[in-house]
Amino acid sequence: MALAEECKSRDSGLYEDTLAGLFGGAVVRSRNAYTLLARVDFKAYITTNYDALLHEYVVVQGKGNYCQYPVLLPPLIERTPHSAFYIHGLARNQGRPCGKNLVLAESEFKKAYSDPGCVALFVQNVLISYDVVFLGCSLDE
Repeated sequence: MALAEECKSRDSGLYEDTLAGLFGGAVVRSRNAYTLLARVDFKAYITTNYDALLHEYVVVQGKGNYCQYPVLLPPLIERTPHSAFYIHGLARNQGRPCGKNLVLAESEFKKAYSDPGCVALFVQNVLISYDVVFLGCSLDE
């Protein structure tokens, strides 16, 4: 987080372009974990990842909708089952890589978790209102 903050403060444009390049590419290979997760009848999928893998499985395949930081809409869980929530942002915007509104640097975490109505409130609402399953997948599964 500190290194990301240093990079952002030195050149925010290059910082955003680098994040877009690292995380915003099109999905070219599916992962078994996402295939299996997409088969489970969850009300929603909430991720801190920036990449479009979950978006590909949930939205592109027509299973649900999505929200991304900074606009997180808890009512979407009830209105559109199987939706994906990118609580730290999604590195793609309208099918193109985008490094804006990603929560990685210290200042971004501070803002995301202290602004009223943002990540902290969203997570609190989810934890109070729903049963939650936490899953983690390694890069090599």
